[in-house]
Amino acid sequence: MYIDLGEVAADDDHRVRQTPIEEIIRRANAILHPYTLDVKQVAWHSVYEVGHRVTDGFDDVDPGADRSPRVFLTGDACHTHSAKAGQGMNVSMQDGFNLGWKLGSVLSGRAPESLLATYGAERRPVAQQLIDFDREWSSLMARKPEEISDPNELATYYLATAEFPSGFMTQYTSSMITGTDAHQALAVGYPLGKRFKSAEVVRVGDGNVVHLGHHAKADGRWRVYAFGDRTGEALSAWAEKAAPVFARFTPADADADAVFDVKAVYQQPFEEVEVTTTPELFQPKTGPLGLTDWEKVYAAGPSKWCGTDIFEARELSRDGVVIVVRPDHDVDRAKDFYVKIGFHADHDQVPYEGLRFVQMTPPGSACSIAFGTGLTSGLEPGQQNTIQVVVPDADEALAHLRGLGVEAEGVDEQDWGRFVRFDDPDGNTWTLQELPDYSAQG
Repeated sequence: MYIDLGEVAADDDHRVRQTPIEEIIRRANAILHPYTLDVKQVAWHSVYEVGHRVTDGFDDVDPGADRSPRVFLTGDACHTHSAKAGQGMNVSMQDGFNLGWKLGSVLSGRAPESLLATYGAERRPVAQQLIDFDREWSSLMARKPEEISDPNELATYYLATAEFPSGFMTQYTSSMITGTDAHQALAVGYPLGKRFKSAEVVRVGDGNVVHLGHHAKADGRWRVYAFGDRTGEALSAWAEKAAPVFARFTPADADADAVFDVKAVYQQPFEEVEVTTTPELFQPKTGPLGLTDWEKVYAAGPSKWCGTDIFEARELSRDGVVIVVRPDHDVDRAKDFYVKIGFHADHDQVPYEGLRFVQMTPPGSACSIAFGTGLTSGLEPGQQNTIQVVVPDADEALAHLRGLGVEAEGVDEQDWGRFVRFDDPDGNTWTLQELPDYSAQG
């Protein structure tokens, strides 16, 4: 529980931090009056002073200095505010990932050191927006009942700003890695400098309905989405000209899509797109065996399996448009995915630098899974495909997953059970099995 202790005097000198638990309970009961709170035991408590502060800079470069930064600040070291709405955690993770992919690009030789200057230039305005948001939010939360004219005002404000903590309201301005809005009219639904909002399409290689944005992994690559013209001819011409450009900036000993993950989205229904005849740019041969990656080509034409037309939903030009998406992704996407489908987050610990241990337990299960960073499983993300969980009803499981937006396959009927399969954000495959009714077999 958060108990508001009221305004702190300017000369308090942090004495409010010594407020005894008895006084906190008294304040809580005063707030709840005419109801009461009978506290039997307090396992832990602390007093948190709300201060709205933003650092002058996110790195060690003074204004006007002509050098690359060497020291960086992220998260709460840059912005402090109230502990409400979870915005601090979300914005801090966005700070870290913004810096992380840029450091990775510079240290691997894929980008100049000047890229590092964009970290502070992009994230400090977001930090200021965070403080402005929290001041308004905190003032709304702290009002007395007689000061509230509209009971729905708090909920209305929260819903109107809900996209801010998740990062969808963040919009980076023009820079060396963010273009101008000169061609914004070609893709109205993808505002320049904002996060890429996904939509359903059909993967031509297997006919499955998938979310286009959900196949982007947090691996530091740039995503290039080439949305085709009405006939696909202009798309083919663009692919022929663009391929040498992508190859120029890709290491010779790396996979063709190691730096740029290029995907094609045709306007036609998937039945009308022949994946084997698409340009070679969309059929890269990757991995140690040089196998063709068939997951680069998608179809947007509505069908009985997919009612969404991404061209219409995101107001994309029917003459074709290319959208380049930076490597900024949600660092906790895998954890969020499992929480969404009902897993319990048992542990999320960083015992020491380089190791993060996340343990998740399926609902009703006595077994758990673990993932994170620095865990020596011997597998790359996407290589785990032998996880099998027994469920009481495969149809209910399939309906549950699809109702949450998960791209689940099924139900696969076999003599030894009924199966539903789905992938997590890293491409690891889960199999849910409804066992046969052995009692009916005598």
